[in-house]
Amino acid sequence: MLLQNIAQPGLVASSRHTGEDKYPNLRKSASHEDSDDPGKPEPDGEVPTLTRRKTRGYEIDPELERKVMRKVDWRLIPILSALFGFGLIDRNNIGLVRVSGMDEALGLSIGNRFTIVTVVMLIPLILFDLPSNIALRYTTPRVFITLTAFAWGVVIMCSGFVKSWKSLVVMRVLLGAFEAGFLPAVVYLFGVWYTREEVQTKTALWYSVTVFIGAFSGILAYGFSQMNGLGGIAGWSWIYIMEGLISIVISFAAWFLIVDFPDDNKFLTAEETELVLARIDNDRGDAEFDSLTWPKTVKYFFEAKLWGFAVLFGCASVPSYAIVTFLPIILEGMDFTIVKTQLLGAPPMLFTFVYMVVCAKISDRLGVRAPFLVLHAAVCIAGLVMVGWCTSNASSSSPQLAVFFSELEADWRFPLVVQQNNNIIGQSKRAYSAALSSAFSGIGGIIASTVFRQQDFPLYRPGIIVSIASQVLTILLAGVMTFGFHLRNSKVKRRMSETLIEGRTGFLYTL
Repeated sequence: MLLQNIAQPGLVASSRHTGEDKYPNLRKSASHEDSDDPGKPEPDGEVPTLTRRKTRGYEIDPELERKVMRKVDWRLIPILSALFGFGLIDRNNIGLVRVSGMDEALGLSIGNRFTIVTVVMLIPLILFDLPSNIALRYTTPRVFITLTAFAWGVVIMCSGFVKSWKSLVVMRVLLGAFEAGFLPAVVYLFGVWYTREEVQTKTALWYSVTVFIGAFSGILAYGFSQMNGLGGIAGWSWIYIMEGLISIVISFAAWFLIVDFPDDNKFLTAEETELVLARIDNDRGDAEFDSLTWPKTVKYFFEAKLWGFAVLFGCASVPSYAIVTFLPIILEGMDFTIVKTQLLGAPPMLFTFVYMVVCAKISDRLGVRAPFLVLHAAVCIAGLVMVGWCTSNASSSSPQLAVFFSELEADWRFPLVVQQNNNIIGQSKRAYSAALSSAFSGIGGIIASTVFRQQDFPLYRPGIIVSIASQVLTILLAGVMTFGFHLRNSKVKRRMSETLIEGRTGFLYTL
């Protein structure tokens, strides 16, 4: 399609070719005028198609940029936060449901039944991560994310009708299979729409909203459990039925709200779309379509830093899974009432909503990531120590303080680790890295589920020790990777290395 063919009302063709500006707020930088690629006239005087590659070098009007990116924010963050927020509630509230009556109904405290129920969901979550990410480009984000959310909502609702722990195992396997591709798809979408400087704040904002929604998990569990006996259905069953129904309703809204890739969106004008693509090209030069194929998958398999990011994600997931799954059971073992157990997690989760956004802003302002990761891992260790050794009974203030610190830091490190994709160029490589990291998140969940054994009830100290060890590994690995990135940046700056970082001139790792 020629340049004139994509013009919108009020936009005229480029002055370089016709004497007028097609995109008055997107003008070519002088340094790009003689480039072989951007904006060069084609033979016979034809006006070239303004492709994503040719948008590199545009000078963008700041006011228009803010306006456009606000539109993108409102179309991406609220609906994805709602879906993922209730998706996490559906996935992680099994501890709350257990103390609300499911334990007695299904006999989950017998042997290793509860461990099996928590682990089986994570196996398909790991196995289907990468295939789901590859499948994403053969459909659209709207279709992919909406259908998976609808499916897991149905599974959760059906979980409220199970009559045996084996039936619950089947439901958990299906839940893991349907949730597998959601997180990589969201991380991938953010990497496609936002620049490296923005992605930390945007990811933190998205996840902080999910944390805000998750803060009501205990409150919702308490409220729905009060429906006990209604229709002859137990209170714990109503928790699953109602929360599954909520996910289904949100998935219907998502069908109309979720946007696809920048080069295939329908809510921005032609000029606004070119602005988004120009920003990505100017940031890292990878706004072009770059599908994830099996040959590329094999190539990326041998990149050590991608495995490093994945291990960090896995380490972050160990205490996260442990806290959301086993903390209600630990509190119950301290003689907390069911109501207090359900409601105690809300205050720290609400505070985390603000905390995550503030920390992300500071991290973006300073341009550093690893120091924050180390700090939060250290505080998480302190919270875990308090949970395992400084708590005594429900009348003490120690449990509340331990819950506050452990939940605060276990939830924070997720967006910080996801942000490491800033150090990766290429849509396909980011998709692979997101899938690999998400798979390791499942591995972290399996570790947490297996080390918190029934025989260690009620304090689960061996499991807490493993969680602490994962945070120590986080600190060590973050230090090693950051030092390696620093050395690589220094060599490039001093021109001691002829090899470019990620194959791009001027690209440096974010430390």
